[in-house]
Amino acid sequence: MSHTYNDKAALYKCNMGKHPICYTCFLRASKNGNPLCPKCNSLVMKTSSSAIFKRSENVTVEKLFQLPTEKINALLYRSTEKLNDATEKHWAPIKCPHSPCGKTVNPSSLHSHFIYEHSNIPIYQLTRGSELQVLTELSHLEHGASRCIGLIELLPSGCSFCILASASEECDPLLGYAVYWLVTNSQKQYQCTLETLSPSKASSCATFCKVIEARNNSSITAIIKAMGCLFLSYGTVKNLADDFGKLHLCIVIH
Repeated sequence: MSHTYNDKAALYKCNMGKHPICYTCFLRASKNGNPLCPKCNSLVMKTSSSAIFKRSENVTVEKLFQLPTEKINALLYRSTEKLNDATEKHWAPIKCPHSPCGKTVNPSSLHSHFIYEHSNIPIYQLTRGSELQVLTELSHLEHGASRCIGLIELLPSGCSFCILASASEECDPLLGYAVYWLVTNSQKQYQCTLETLSPSKASSCATFCKVIEARNNSSITAIIKAMGCLFLSYGTVKNLADDFGKLHLCIVIH
């Protein structure tokens, strides 16, 4: 039996509870069958779990990471704050961007919302990098409002993208304008190419911009400031429209 053991390091003891036995001595005593205490010849058994882990009772987070309490609290608070922000953003509901609906919907239910609430709006399926051509009417433009002229289901991700047409509150031809833009229910960052063209007049107007996330500010002024749209003056819209008052819009999601 070892004579240099530490009581706190003992994992075993005799059945009488008087003689602590270290792991090395336990292995030696086990070679001949049932381990017996070398001193009292009684059976050897394990100590209680509280005795085994007694050495860990004074371990604290501060000692473990070797940081002061203030630093630990600051790190925990920062991590919790980021987690809460991400969770709130992920689960935060959105408003339907189609005027005058404005109903509050879950982001994942936006596609279903358009199927049941706006069945007259066409739904397109598109893969990333492919071009979609939409023929839209100028009558869809309403001053001071945003109208959804189509819903894109991006394959294979299944994310939804609303094609929105908005017009300025000013009706004056010198001050009026129209904007075309995309809004998505996805938290991923997407860019898009928007182009309006007039096949008969051989003219076009295009832009490369970001896709607006549905949880962000979707006012017309905010979209223009964020440069997330195709901006067209009143004269440009009239020039690009065909004789039937229709506009050719080409869309590519990157």
